Amino acid sequence: MNKELQQTLKQEILNHDIISFDIFDTLLVRPYVKPTDLFKHMEKHYGMPGFAEHRINAELKAREKIHPDVTLDDIYNEIDDTFVDMKQRELDWEEMVLRPNPQMIGVYNFAKSSGKKIVIASDMYLPTDFIKKVLEKNGFSGFDRLYVSGNLGITKANGTMYEAIIRATNVNPNKILHIGDNKYSDFTVPKSLGIQTFLVPRIVEQYIKLNQKVKIFLDDCPDNLGASVLTALFARHYVTKNVSDTYWHDLGYEYTGPLAYSYVSWVNTMATKKKLSCLLYIARDGYVLDKIQKKINKNITSHYVYAPRYINLIFRLDYRTDDSDVALAHQNTIIKHYINEIPKFKELYKKTDFKKTSSLEFLNANKQMLIPFAHKKLVTYQNYLEKLNVGKSVGIVDTITQNFSAKKLLMDGFRKKDIYGFYFKILDPKRQPQHSHCYGWIDYSLIQRPEWVAYWPLVEFLLTSPEYPIEGISTSGAPIYKQNISKDEYNIRKIYPFIADRACDFTDDLLSIFKGIDTFIDFSTIMSWLNIYIFNPTARDKNYMFKISTATNPNNDSYAKLFGGKLPLVYILKHPFKVKKIIKQFLWKTKMQEIFFVLLSPIKIKMNGIKRIRIFLFPKLKHKLFCVSLCLFDNYIYQFVIGKQEGL
Repeated sequence: MNKELQQTLKQEILNHDIISFDIFDTLLVRPYVKPTDLFKHMEKHYGMPGFAEHRINAELKAREKIHPDVTLDDIYNEIDDTFVDMKQRELDWEEMVLRPNPQMIGVYNFAKSSGKKIVIASDMYLPTDFIKKVLEKNGFSGFDRLYVSGNLGITKANGTMYEAIIRATNVNPNKILHIGDNKYSDFTVPKSLGIQTFLVPRIVEQYIKLNQKVKIFLDDCPDNLGASVLTALFARHYVTKNVSDTYWHDLGYEYTGPLAYSYVSWVNTMATKKKLSCLLYIARDGYVLDKIQKKINKNITSHYVYAPRYINLIFRLDYRTDDSDVALAHQNTIIKHYINEIPKFKELYKKTDFKKTSSLEFLNANKQMLIPFAHKKLVTYQNYLEKLNVGKSVGIVDTITQNFSAKKLLMDGFRKKDIYGFYFKILDPKRQPQHSHCYGWIDYSLIQRPEWVAYWPLVEFLLTSPEYPIEGISTSGAPIYKQNISKDEYNIRKIYPFIADRACDFTDDLLSIFKGIDTFIDFSTIMSWLNIYIFNPTARDKNYMFKISTATNPNNDSYAKLFGGKLPLVYILKHPFKVKKIIKQFLWKTKMQEIFFVLLSPIKIKMNGIKRIRIFLFPKLKHKLFCVSLCLFDNYIYQFVIGKQEGL
């Protein structure tokens, strides 16, 4: 409900003497898409398999026997004896999660301050005293009369509750304004009795209607409790957020927040099992993670620690020696650093013919010259770590690893052999160091499309920090930041505080409602939500994300577009085939780029001898537009296709 609609509602309030409010989904809201998700949550939390189904069926049975409405006692009289003790738990849970509808607090207070008589009416099985307590707890006090169907035996749905309100207030029905969310019991029925009505849509429904990604999300995760909680939280935030919030604020709340919270929750579960007393969140990916850790679990000490790949390479000379691009990047990073620090090494570098000598050969031949300098840096780093006073049982938390560089660095730095490692994603488990105790969050068995998690740059962008890359640690333990920062790096650091702030707000909101109780926002739920963002970009997403380029090497001196970017038309026309290679790498393309990409690949022929021949016209189109097939003698297949290339 926008401000204009709220103003209309307030004007309607001024025109009436009696203001009647519905309760659930009008004054009070639950943090779920469906009310019955509350029972699912209780079932999971209390470890009571079947409770949700039994609770729903018990209410149906009670309603078949008792008219016009039932009480909570009536419902639990019909439930299996196994679940009888859940009645008080249900009341406690309702009290815990019910929150005021942000759109109605101002409206309710306006009605009070305008001197209107306020009636609250609900078709509900919960006890009247309980509802009164929860209403007052959430800021809805000072009402004149509370009508609850279960206790009174009258309902809004059959009109008897409205008739009772008319008799009790002794006014013409058109002097009464009823505000609610149900089209039948809050709109059609009271209107038939002459009562004026104002229909207020549920905030979750408002949000889903405005957000196509959420519709896809709920379809992708049917009956998923975590998806229900996330959607309800996003909806509540949507109607309460600051009008000055930017795209980056929204991205932080809806993507970084859930991602970080879910990952840190898993880390804490693992750390508790391993009886760890301290967690070290590795910079820069650990910036938001550490902030959330401190909110989630105060029983485990945490520190934000500098241990980037760059430092591991420079301090430990821990470079790969295979012929991969990663290995070459490692070797060149070390060489580039030390030619600026050791004059003799620089001279040797200048004299070397790298057409005949590889970076690996040069580095291996001169490694002894670097060792004293590297060791001195490592000692300084060890002094920095000692000040943290981490205790004996410690774990490190990083996002992605292939070479376990941070863990190796910290094992040397702390002189420990039993540091546990927790990772979002382990690329190559075979490279784990001895005494590794390394664990990855990703469970490919839980997701339908494992290739989704391969687009790592987005996760790295969502989990970064406002800090610039570092090149070392000073003797005082302060980070030495890299100089000559690129425009791309500066751009990310400028916007990231907005993302981080709202990610922390998401955690605060979740904890304020659920008090640390597991909300089952698990890995598969998060992956679904992230990949809906990746594969369903809006024009707004493209407008902002096209400005973002992220680092592609440990030296942070090479950057690539995160999703894609706009290219000047003149450049496209002048270098068409070069542009084709560029936009082929873009995950997101502009409309012009999509057309250009299709036109530059007009035809493709696939043959398997003369028996199977397929001709594709414009195979880069997203969809198949036309297909005609000719089959001869059951063995010869010929096809002509306009549109998307697919296999036989």
